[in-house]
Amino acid sequence: MEKHILDWNEYLETSRQVAREGCILLKNDKSALPFETGTRLAVFGRMQTHYYNSGTGSGGMVNVDHIWSIVEALKETGASIDAELASVYDAWDKANPVVKGMGWGAEPWSQAEMPVSVELAQAAASRTDAALVIIARTAGEDHDNTADPGSWQLTPTEEEMLSAVRSAFKRMVVVLNTGNLIDMSFIGDFAPDAVMLSWQGGQNGALGIADVLTGKVSPSGKLTDTIAATITDYPAYGNFGDTEIAVYQEDIYVGYRYFETAAREKVLYPFGFGLSYASFSVKPHGFSVIEPLPGLSSASASGAQKAATPVLQVNCTVTNTSAVKADTTSVTATGTEKAGYVFSGQETVQLTSKNRRVF
Repeated sequence: MEKHILDWNEYLETSRQVAREGCILLKNDKSALPFETGTRLAVFGRMQTHYYNSGTGSGGMVNVDHIWSIVEALKETGASIDAELASVYDAWDKANPVVKGMGWGAEPWSQAEMPVSVELAQAAASRTDAALVIIARTAGEDHDNTADPGSWQLTPTEEEMLSAVRSAFKRMVVVLNTGNLIDMSFIGDFAPDAVMLSWQGGQNGALGIADVLTGKVSPSGKLTDTIAATITDYPAYGNFGDTEIAVYQEDIYVGYRYFETAAREKVLYPFGFGLSYASFSVKPHGFSVIEPLPGLSSASASGAQKAATPVLQVNCTVTNTSAVKADTTSVTATGTEKAGYVFSGQETVQLTSKNRRVF
């Protein structure tokens, strides 16, 4: 039997790459991100040193030798972190340790946040150039979000933190270390300059976040959900949790189809949304239908030709029109009719100068 040796370092680097490619930049006013080399950062939020690398359940019970925190990862990439504010958080953290709960869905959905006064925020602002605020939630098996503070909603302490930091800093960036969506009304209430969804990226996830925040790579993640203004804007909200019957009030218009069809005005960020530090031009060259070949196992057939049904191929040229090094953007295709076939729905794919996608 051939001996196969796994390269653990290759796994670590791949996990870091996956984490950074999953980061979704929702807002970036006045090019608040990336942080330039030498930017002095004041980091707020007690979970800056307790990164949620995964959610609850079996995935959360995987033990690894080290989980990078966001502050630790930022330092590794060369960022300058305000030590005085960090020491305040360290002292509070020791007096108020993280509550791990009973495990397997019995963990608290969030941790108590350190109160941040206007005076503390102003003192940090006098020493630094920008504020980075970390808001975190767990997620996972055998439990779910509830429409309560500390779960879907921010807690009063988190809101007070955002208010204090916003009043003191000209540049405020919020990173969400969450396993799912939360209430995004804070974007309108506190007007952060940039907001990034970073999810839960495994033991090296914080390194991927730091890579994006410091501009080592440009963000390329795209939303797989629709972010609506309020939780009640989702048609499933009033029907969720019945143990006997699942009611699809929106009928066949599930997910983005409902918002595209009947509630566009309720959307904050649509399915497939995600900003980049770069700008791109996408020049379409038409589209065509690829018919499936008889005998789906044909070795000479392309992936599209092996499909059981006709596939719509969209041809386009993607060009980076900015000075920022980045080679990934997205194209969204919506339903159309071609050659007697009707293609319904919508798909967003990432395109780079190195690959070819058929959808």
